[in-house]
Amino acid sequence: MKKCIICGKEFVSDKWHPFQQTCGNVQCNILRQRQKIAEMLARRRPKVKHCAICGKEFEPTKFNWKKVKWCSKCRLLAHKEIRRQWQKLHPSPSRSRKFRRNKWGGNWLKALERDKETCQICEGKGTQVHHINFSKEYNGSGSNEEHALENLQVLCAKCHLAIHHPTIRVDVASKKIIFSGLLFQIFPDFQITK
Repeated sequence: MKKCIICGKEFVSDKWHPFQQTCGNVQCNILRQRQKIAEMLARRRPKVKHCAICGKEFEPTKFNWKKVKWCSKCRLLAHKEIRRQWQKLHPSPSRSRKFRRNKWGGNWLKALERDKETCQICEGKGTQVHHINFSKEYNGSGSNEEHALENLQVLCAKCHLAIHHPTIRVDVASKKIIFSGLLFQIFPDFQITK
């Protein structure tokens, strides 16, 4: 005779299950399975880990306890640093200044230096170089006149997008077409002809 470790009832185990610990009741079996899983997780997962950056103790979740090295506050900083180190080792040729130094005959970098990397419209941080007079049939090669230093100006991404993509919307209530965007502020006398 054995005693059930869940409900305490006495039971007889058969020869096929000599190590049986529950009486065979469905609820006792389910509770025992849950206990086994909790015991297994308690053995495998450490309750407290130390952050590799700040050294504070933190409790990892049940999903990331093996891989996590940082507390929730330091995790974002660590991922930014990892990304920064990876980008140093694997620079993108299209984004690196070394590649763009020769872009448009060197005038891309000269325009940034001339305008001191400030947007010529909103005076924010300018990161993009815009052609003041650009051809609509631009195929990527461009002429030397288009890439002349006098034809380039530094803009921030927001102003550059507003120049190239003005918004036009129709107000149904007032039956008007509303033009908005930086292009229409620069050219206020812009009119549509039929």
